[in-house]
Amino acid sequence: TYAAGSGFRVLVLQGVGLAVVGVPYLPVVLVGMLTVGVTAGMASVWLSGAFLKAVDAAYTGRVSSVTSLGDMTLMPLSMPVLGALAGATSVLLSTAVFGLSMSVLCLWFATRREIAGLS
Repeated sequence: TYAAGSGFRVLVLQGVGLAVVGVPYLPVVLVGMLTVGVTAGMASVWLSGAFLKAVDAAYTGRVSSVTSLGDMTLMPLSMPVLGALAGATSVLLSTAVFGLSMSVLCLWFATRREIAGLS
């Protein structure tokens, strides 16, 4: 199996789930959030496994720190952008833009041989 490719394909679905949470209809929001919750766990396991196999054990801590730093930086930077977009347009458009952008980016990663082939 190809853990990285599987993880990124699942994240494509997660992006769709994030896109639909802006729909002003509770059942759709619940399906979107359920999708995000389930896919987050699945993708985390696959991507963590691929990460641990790809990185030399001597550098796992360092590389994990850099990865975490990226996560901690992107989240605070993206939230004001999401809020500004929602304020200027609508919640639905902003969640659709962010969620579908995530899906496209993860699809791109999932279709790169050098990334998707990591197991």
